[in-house]
Amino acid sequence: EERAHHDLDAVAYQFLQADLSRKAEYDALVAEYQRRDRFWPTLYMSFPHFKSQYDACVNRLQELSHDPTLTPIPAIRKATESLPDREPSQELKAQVLRRDKCCLCCGATRRLQIDHIAPSYLGGNNSLSNLQTLCADCNSIKGINELNFTTHKHPGMAKAPASLPQLSIPEGNDARVAEKWSRFLRRVINFYYRAAAVEMVKIGGKGRGFYEWEIMLNEGNDPQWLNPHLKELVIGIRENIREARNDNAVMERITISSPSSNSASWPLRSHSRWL
Repeated sequence: EERAHHDLDAVAYQFLQADLSRKAEYDALVAEYQRRDRFWPTLYMSFPHFKSQYDACVNRLQELSHDPTLTPIPAIRKATESLPDREPSQELKAQVLRRDKCCLCCGATRRLQIDHIAPSYLGGNNSLSNLQTLCADCNSIKGINELNFTTHKHPGMAKAPASLPQLSIPEGNDARVAEKWSRFLRRVINFYYRAAAVEMVKIGGKGRGFYEWEIMLNEGNDPQWLNPHLKELVIGIRENIREARNDNAVMERITISSPSSNSASWPLRSHSRWL
């Protein structure tokens, strides 16, 4: 008998009919999630998870209102229907691992997991094309978002995102290791472009490569999108390396390029040691 009180389609329809502002809708959704006479936290472990499902309901209802010929998705399945497996079989997981070999976002080869590109609880299936290999960290950051790292360019991005994703930056002993920085840069940039945009990260152990880092993007990704964010990124990297090494030998310049676009770099001029 509680099902009628936990119909998220009904909540979405109620809020749509009320024609709430964005803030009022958000506040009402928070209040709904926190109701003591509801079991939303049991069904959805976190509010972002709850809101994501609510947003999917709103989108579906709006699509139906514009095109009545669409078939609504039933809110409750009949007891006789068999639910599809949400977890891929071990054989299919092994096939995905053989195909991808590493985390498609940061390049890690440990703590690998098989991720649904389109989440299973939002309709994603267990087909090979909807599965990808991510490390535990990248999979956790991706969360319930639909991100495809099997492709080198997001097909629907026409302009640059407003900001870089705020991800954990290497510090302490990790800040001494070039591989840690390589994974960090791949992760930040790939989440920024919402695809496996990075082809190569070049960080040298000594000489020019130690001070000047280079990143090559795959064809179709514009390095200029990163120009507004490079100063902040470089400063953060410098501070952590300087603190970890306890000296002034730090990365001084980062350059990002792609095969057919102008490169982006900061600082704009090379350090005098290389002039």
